[in-house]
Amino acid sequence: ALLAARSMNIPLWKVLPGLITQWDKMYMVAQFGAATDALRAATIDGDLEEHGVQFIGQCQGLIGDVPLVDELVQRIMREAHEVASSNASLLEIAEKD
Repeated sequence: ALLAARSMNIPLWKVLPGLITQWDKMYMVAQFGAATDALRAATIDGDLEEHGVQFIGQCQGLIGDVPLVDELVQRIMREAHEVASSNASLLEIAEKD
C-alpha cells in the first residue's frame, strides 16, 4: 500500500490510518500497487513479453470470432435494422389496440 501511495503521490499520513482501521481494503490496494509496474509496462509501454501484465476477465471467454472491420460494421448494421424492424412491428401492434 505504501508503494502504491508513493507512486500516486499520496502522502503517508493519508495511508497510515487506513492501514490501521481498514486492513482488508488496504491489503487490496497493496496488491494492486504491487502490480502497478507490470500493468504500466503492458498498457503504456506495450511490453507484453518481458514485464507486462494485463487484466483479462470473463469477457475473453465470450469472444467467438474476430471479424474484419467491414464484416463487423455490416453485422452491426444488419442487427440494428432487425431490431428497428422488430420494434416498428411492435409499435404497429400497439397502435391497433
